[in-house]
Amino acid sequence: MATPHNVAELKDAANRMRVSSVEMTSAANSGHPSSSVSAAEIMSTLFFGEMRYDVAHPKHVAADRFVLSKGHACPILYAAWYDG
Repeated sequence: MATPHNVAELKDAANRMRVSSVEMTSAANSGHPSSSVSAAEIMSTLFFGEMRYDVAHPKHVAADRFVLSKGHACPILYAAWYDG
């Protein structure tokens, strides 16, 4: 994504993604919101501080790849894409 953000911005992004994840699972009346909530800081740091990734160009040859093996936490990945 963009250049690395400071700690306060990463915390804010984690909180926004946490809220989005809970809203998604509530709207679907399904899912595991606690799995997403617990991964918010990790996702925030990776997507907005470390990874080279652009939501508009996800298949760019220079983009980092991310594999989420914690499948119950997919709402946090969707929230990161949305927030990006």
